[in-house]
Order: sequence, then C-alpha cells, then structure tokens
Amino acid sequence: MLTGIGRGIIFTAAYCAGALCADALAQQSAPAGTDVEATTAVDEEIVVRGRTRAALRVQIRQAEDAFYERFNEINSDDDFDIHCRQEPVIGSRLPRRICQPDLWRQALTDIGRDTVLAWQGSQAPPPGAHFGRALHKGRLLDAEMRRLMTEDPQLRRLLIRISTLEQALDADTLRASSPASTFSQEITAGDASLPYGAKRMTEVRIGREPWRHELSYGTFTIAQLYGEIGALELDCNGRARPLTWALGVEWTLPEDRESCTLIIEAPPGTSFTLYEFE
Repeated sequence: MLTGIGRGIIFTAAYCAGALCADALAQQSAPAGTDVEATTAVDEEIVVRGRTRAALRVQIRQAEDAFYERFNEINSDDDFDIHCRQEPVIGSRLPRRICQPDLWRQALTDIGRDTVLAWQGSQAPPPGAHFGRALHKGRLLDAEMRRLMTEDPQLRRLLIRISTLEQALDADTLRASSPASTFSQEITAGDASLPYGAKRMTEVRIGREPWRHELSYGTFTIAQLYGEIGALELDCNGRARPLTWALGVEWTLPEDRESCTLIIEAPPGTSFTLYEFE
C-alpha cells in the first residue's frame, strides 16, 4: 500500500499495490527538495506552491480529487468509481473526509435494505453475501487500478503529483521538528470564508516554550495535529484550570469571562491548527 496517497482518507478496498506504485514513482519522480517551493519536472512541470502546511494540505486534497476523477473516467466498471464526501463527526464541527468506491457504498445499501426486510419477516440474503461480493469486486478494483497506473500516463502523473506534494509537506514538518521558538500565524479568509465556518484560524508550531494565545470567540477546537499535545490550560479572568485533551473536542468559554488565554504545552516540532467559533 502506498503510504503517502490519501492522507486522512478512509478507503476500504485495496488502493494500490506497493510494488507497482513504488516502481512508477521510482521511474518517474524525483524526491522533493528541501525547499517547500521546489519545482520537479516529470513529463509536465509539477510545482509545489504552498508556503504553509495548510496550503500544502489543500493542494494534496485537490490532487487527490483529480486522481479520482481521472480514474473514474477510464476504469471499466462504474462500481469501481471512487467518490469523496465530508462526513459529520459527532460532537465536532469539523467533518472528516471519506473517499470510497461505489461498490462498497452499494454493498452497505444492500445490507441495510435486506436487514429491514429480515426484520419484517421477509426472506433476504445474509449480510455476508453482500460483503463477499464487495470483497471480490474490491480485488478486481485493485487489479484495475494497477493496470491503469501502468497504461495511463495522466493517471501516473497525478499520483506522482500527490507524492511530490506529500514529500514537500513531510520535508516542511521535518525542518520544523526542533524549532528553537514557538511560532504561530493567523490565517485570514481574504475574499472567502474560513473553513468550517470558523471566525478565527491560527496555525501553530511548538518550540521550546509553551504557546499562549488570547481567545477572541466563545468556542474553540484543535485540528490538523502533527505530534502530541502535552498539556492544555485555560486561564479566564486570572483563574487557570487544566483541560483534558481529546481529538475533535470543542470547548466553550464561560459567559462571564472578561478575557481567556489558552496555554498549550507540547514536544518541540508539534504543529496544529486552532479554530475559533462564535
């Protein structure tokens, strides 16, 4: 399995045989340079334009979408088509991205329908029958993708672009693994809105000292975590209290607050994005 492609994607069927993808990348792709803005020539120019990890993640998602779109155009079976969607997560405003072949979505639909029929007393195939067919088609999908990777230059270039972008993201993360000082920058929306309806978005890279941040809005959450959160503390009106860290949790500030400061301790090199909501 190719480890780089599909960062954060849940994909039940086998995506790509490692030997094939490794060969394709070895033959046609050069490693990303140490500069995040490096340019690599692979048939057509592949340019990594992102100056921040957030920008690189956006480019990776766009490249993944283009890869799936091309694969859907040229594969031999509509059941092999792969589509992505944003799925809500209970207790969080930040959805997760799910990319799944249609064959699995159809299998789950069939299982749900037949389960209802069984509850109603009608005869229906057992769920295992649908899973078995989906697993068989999943193996055919894997073979189809491996074949098309060798036959279609455009699909291969799209995979190489994803790999190049992810190498750039990894290189940037590696360079930031031992920063001397903590760094943060607020991301502005420009003419568009911030992701997930946030009112404020701040990218943070922890150095040798904790990060202190005065909150502007009543609710906040932490996402895009690379590394580990050591300790969280919230100081409101001069009274500090620890917070229990958990991925996807949103915290709401007390209504009678005059000011609240968030203090985060983490190992050097840890990075994350803080989202604030009204």
